[in-house]
Amino acid sequence: MLIRVDKFGGRVPQILDPAVLPENRSQEAANCRFDRGGVTALRNDLPMADQVKVGTLLTIYRYSDGNFFTWLSDVDVCAAPDPADVYGRVYYTENGEFKVTDKNKYKEGGNAYPMESYNPCPPAPTTAPTVVAESILTAVTALTITDSNCIEADGTYNLIFSGGGGSGATGTYTIASNLITAVNLATGGVYTSNPAVSTQTGDGAVIATGVQDQTLMETRGYVYTFVNGYGAEGPPSPVSTLIDIFDGNTATISAMALSPDTATQKYNITKKRIYRLNQSSTGAQYQFVAEVDITDTGYSDTVLDSALGEVLATTEWDAPPVGIQGIIALPNGSLVGFVGNLLCYSVPGYPHAWPASYQKSTDHAIVALGAFGTTVGVLTSGVPYLAVGNDPSNVVMETMDLGHSCMSKKGTVQAGDVIVYPSPEGLVAIGSGIREVITEGVMTRKDWQDLYNPETINGYYWEGKYIGFYENNGVKSGFMFDIKSKDLTDLTFYAAAGYRDPGTGVLFLVLE
Repeated sequence: MLIRVDKFGGRVPQILDPAVLPENRSQEAANCRFDRGGVTALRNDLPMADQVKVGTLLTIYRYSDGNFFTWLSDVDVCAAPDPADVYGRVYYTENGEFKVTDKNKYKEGGNAYPMESYNPCPPAPTTAPTVVAESILTAVTALTITDSNCIEADGTYNLIFSGGGGSGATGTYTIASNLITAVNLATGGVYTSNPAVSTQTGDGAVIATGVQDQTLMETRGYVYTFVNGYGAEGPPSPVSTLIDIFDGNTATISAMALSPDTATQKYNITKKRIYRLNQSSTGAQYQFVAEVDITDTGYSDTVLDSALGEVLATTEWDAPPVGIQGIIALPNGSLVGFVGNLLCYSVPGYPHAWPASYQKSTDHAIVALGAFGTTVGVLTSGVPYLAVGNDPSNVVMETMDLGHSCMSKKGTVQAGDVIVYPSPEGLVAIGSGIREVITEGVMTRKDWQDLYNPETINGYYWEGKYIGFYENNGVKSGFMFDIKSKDLTDLTFYAAAGYRDPGTGVLFLVLE
């Protein structure tokens, strides 16, 4: 009798009797795949790099030049969310600290990459600037004859204005029979003190009467910010003492702090930006005055109100909270991460800026994050959430009707536009158009927990499959689950860390 077997598939732990197994399922399947027209063995691994750091690697990341970044702890890594980034920046969280390295910094001093990093978030200066208004403008408002005797031919002549520390006034005087008979202020001027006014020739004298033009006086405060070598700007300093000054007068700024860089906090601060309060018809706002080197502690401001630059945008641009983890990049240029039960966003296009107003809270501790489009799947120790919105300033949090908690941060995988994570019930997939326990029908809740100990899983996505590695009763092993066909295959090896290259689809593993 001929028995033909032309359909093959993975194992189904929930079916105990082999007699009732579907014809395309197996009792045992290990180190094989079923998506190439039959049973195909997994290819042999190819060694790609030697381990440099001593210890068990728990996180790896392949940099754009092919070198590997490695860590002995759970680290979240993402490239700068800017396709035009000329620095080759990579942002990562290590032991609760938010860091950045670049194409030059990561290899400074050795090959246990990344060797060096910066804190990417310039802090607010703690010292307010000191500001002094050096002069008060006086407006020339009238001319007075103090000596009318003047030996000149009859006629009307221009007066000469000199001194006074300013310019702008013009006037005339009229001579009749060697006497000044009239003076006229043609155009008023603005000076720091009353100017001297004299005739063309002769002994006649005229004085200019000046008063402070209160319509030109304004109240000003100054702040400054730190700017790092990437051009990233931090929040402003405390406001200086307010001064009353006339537009165009010199304000002398001093006592601006030097760089906050220390041995333990490397911010790479290279510049300061100065802003001043401008009270216009649209309201009071701080506008750009000048950028100076980090070593400059003072500046003389003579910029007119009409020549001020952009409005200060970084007032709420704080660093992310201490302990930030789980960072991922969104298509809108924003990074998102979490601390405890707090979901945190960066300003789109500015990975160093994490306003507190962008934070959202959940009822349970957040375990992991994933995304489809700009919608963030917030996986917690309780009910999962969806954070919906293109702009972090107006994100709406929605609880999911599929209420399965997440049991492992490292087991959470981004499979294209689908998030796959280990729950108490099995592997759960959420995304646009999908919200289900994808291992349902293949294994029961008890099978799942007894076989694969989901709390220990670290997972990866590879060629349409979820690759999971786990530890159960001291034994380390793995499994492979095809998300579409639901073929389950055991793996007889274990990896403590891995990285799927999004450009090539190649999965790199650190095997034990």
